[in-house]
Amino acid sequence: MKLTTGSEFVVKLFQMLEEPENYPYISWALDGRSFIISNTQDFSEFVLEKHFRHKNWSSFVRQLNKYDFYKVRRDGERIGERGRWEYKNKYFQRGRPELLAKIRRKKAPSEGNGPGNTSPRQIESGMVYQSHVLNAVRTISKYLQAVVEDINEIKKYIYYERMRIACKTNVLFVKGDVPGSEWICSSLKIPNYSLTIVEEGADVRSVMRWRYDVVVLYANTSECSRVVSRIRNEDADVPIVLVVDEEFKGEYANILGIRVSEALLMPIDPKDLVDAVNRHGGHRSLEKG
Repeated sequence: MKLTTGSEFVVKLFQMLEEPENYPYISWALDGRSFIISNTQDFSEFVLEKHFRHKNWSSFVRQLNKYDFYKVRRDGERIGERGRWEYKNKYFQRGRPELLAKIRRKKAPSEGNGPGNTSPRQIESGMVYQSHVLNAVRTISKYLQAVVEDINEIKKYIYYERMRIACKTNVLFVKGDVPGSEWICSSLKIPNYSLTIVEEGADVRSVMRWRYDVVVLYANTSECSRVVSRIRNEDADVPIVLVVDEEFKGEYANILGIRVSEALLMPIDPKDLVDAVNRHGGHRSLEKG
């Protein structure tokens, strides 16, 4: 029987079933609406190679699936590598070659999405989706723009804050346990100063790792030399303004000899203290710049 309709694979399959020499390996079911392969190994060896020039059973099964043939399972029958296999397609019937043209290869998912296969409803749905996406992108873009503006404002604030701090005079006040310390401390708390306060017995090494523009020291005369020496060991050049209580006027000359930049006798006007700090601390700031 010569067949002219249907795909090449389907036509060859139909011809297999019409050839008597293939009956031991592939044959129609009793009702003629399905076909049976009794032994896959023998079928691959003696039939596949003859008609398809290969012995690959898995490839043959994939072709069946592509043309919408499905496996028939019957109760009590074993289906496996060397068992009985039965396949069916509603247009593949014994004695009905005219139906073969209706057996078409199944389209891959991507093949069904071309412009010619898109319905108006799908187009409308796609346009609505695109509109939602565009609106979402615009919203996100506005949000990100606001975030960027906020970040720029923060950067600007940090920059000016750093500049403001950099323009301040860094003052270290070493406070001794003597009357008047709190008064001096309050005199140094002005906007132009970045003030650090430590006790006379503090660990100078850890404190002096921060570079100060000027050190103000107010302590007992007996402690002055020791405290100044500790400061000089950490920073030989930092200006030191020493405030001396009036009762130690007699030792004023000795105090000036312990490597301080300036000594002020109590009581003093707060303005005099600030002027001394600005005078010595200002030079230090210029050197840093």
